[in-house]
Amino acid sequence: MQEVTIDYEGSQMSLSALDLSANGVGVWGPARCPAGPFKVSLPIEDGGPPLKATGRVVRQYHSDGGSVWGIQFTDIDDASSQRLAAYVVSLTSAA
Repeated sequence: MQEVTIDYEGSQMSLSALDLSANGVGVWGPARCPAGPFKVSLPIEDGGPPLKATGRVVRQYHSDGGSVWGIQFTDIDDASSQRLAAYVVSLTSAA
């Protein structure tokens, strides 16, 4: 799956996406996750630019020296939200 970039208080990190929904993304990250909102940049394979949103970690599971973070998109514009929803549908149709 693709890389997700987050920007938290001026520090950027690239994380591996594990799954994707219209409301958020699951990623593999370090054991410590951001405590508040952060910017998310997510390239989606639909020919457009990376999707931009604000997100926050709503679930975290520690495993094998890292964590799975459940990131919820908390601020995403309508056009990006519709684009993401269409992309998620295309992924489930292809499976």
